[in-house]
Amino acid sequence: MLLDYLSRCRGHAYGIVALSQGAQAASEALMALDPSQTVNLKWVLLFGNPLHNSRQPQIDAIPNGGKHDGIYTLFVGGREFQLTVPKGLTNRVRSYCEKGDVICDYTKASAASCFARPAACPHNFYIRDGWARDGANWAIVRSRS
Repeated sequence: MLLDYLSRCRGHAYGIVALSQGAQAASEALMALDPSQTVNLKWVLLFGNPLHNSRQPQIDAIPNGGKHDGIYTLFVGGREFQLTVPKGLTNRVRSYCEKGDVICDYTKASAASCFARPAACPHNFYIRDGWARDGANWAIVRSRS
């Protein structure tokens, strides 16, 4: 879908926002784009990304947020499937990963906590905790630049 948009709407600014598995799909799309396809990319917001990369803190938006790798990286793909944002795009990407979110900040403790009490899992709280609003405000500023 993104490639179709880029081919039909050349020159138009765009942004990407996604949560959970959508953030995984958006990450995979972002890593597949060549530099010419990112010229008009203004911003990317990722929430609870299963491909969260703990070794790329410059895109982490939550101070003291998740410091571990995402669940997909650990159980399915390995590090070659982590989100690795090219250096030229890091200022356009924000990754929101709540501490203890079993999807993007996987540890045995976060898994036990989230599976024991799913309604209390931080993966459910990006809107409640104000991170969606924070991301939207940041995207608005980025869109004007």
